[in-house]
Amino acid sequence: MEADLTAVREIYGPNAVSLREYGAIDDVDIDLHIDVSFLDEEIAVAWDVIRTEPIIVRLHCSLTQYLNGPVPTVDVFQISTKERFGLGHQLKKCYCSHFHCSQTIEFAEQRIPVLNEYCVVCDEPHVFQNGPMLRPTVCERELCVFAFQTLGVMNEAADEIATGAQVVDLLVSMCRSALESPRKVVIFEPYPSVVDPDDPQVLAFNPRKKNYDRVMKALDSITSIREMTQAPYLEIKKQMDKQDPLAHPLLQWVISSNRSHIVKLPVNRQLKFMHTPHQFLLLSSPPAKESNFRAAKNLYGSTFAFHGSHIENWHSILRNGLVVASNTRLQVNNRYKGSYLTHRYKVTY
Repeated sequence: MEADLTAVREIYGPNAVSLREYGAIDDVDIDLHIDVSFLDEEIAVAWDVIRTEPIIVRLHCSLTQYLNGPVPTVDVFQISTKERFGLGHQLKKCYCSHFHCSQTIEFAEQRIPVLNEYCVVCDEPHVFQNGPMLRPTVCERELCVFAFQTLGVMNEAADEIATGAQVVDLLVSMCRSALESPRKVVIFEPYPSVVDPDDPQVLAFNPRKKNYDRVMKALDSITSIREMTQAPYLEIKKQMDKQDPLAHPLLQWVISSNRSHIVKLPVNRQLKFMHTPHQFLLLSSPPAKESNFRAAKNLYGSTFAFHGSHIENWHSILRNGLVVASNTRLQVNNRYKGSYLTHRYKVTY
């Protein structure tokens, strides 16, 4: 153990690892401190990571059987957000075969920047048609959908509503606009994958058996987001369940399936000539694409421009990313080829 910890300190610095021994039992906690200051600030905000604070990988293992004993238990957290560090649950899945401390740190540094490329449930690369976007999320495999929706998504939904009610309201409105569109068969994609609360083995909303009227009925039963901020969340959930047992699961899906980071713009950052207080900032580029954009920007500069899209299209944009619609069934009007789609994409409207 001492040789392993010494190697870590030599490679990553004296503060990269700390040790706590339990005097009465043959156990030890090894805390590995992972520097995440390399993350872009906007990406860190989207992932709820504090760039100035290390991510701690805590290995709880046997002191005398360091390499020959049972596989250590793993906890991953940041001190300031220990109880709600969502990425920690995803990172924990990655450490079963990375016991040596130096290997664990190396693996963490390689994996953290690309967490959005892996499913939060199965930890396999995403199978989304247009590749990963910014926010870590569950993939489209049915087993992962079942596991994700039956293992505590409600708490995440409650947190989203408590901290970003206007964003949730926006997501619901975009979903409704796509569903009300005459083009819904084309643009209401993805169709919800929602587990039946009365039978956890069955999908109540299934992309292979689309029922747009039933989705709209559940959407109509979602309590106003404004009301949700005025009462305890569990009480509001009970009200939704009484109106339609699929309303709350659908709301969870609308929130968790969004793969972009959206924040309400403060007044001092809003565009006054838009004449509306309802302005949001959207980021959808994954870290690797963002890094490529910054490199190109340093070489060639960039131009601030506007591009509009009807609200009915945003349900798909937030989940599938931007696609070139020219000469496809998605095209509505005469459009440019869309070379801007390869660039960083931020939208205020």
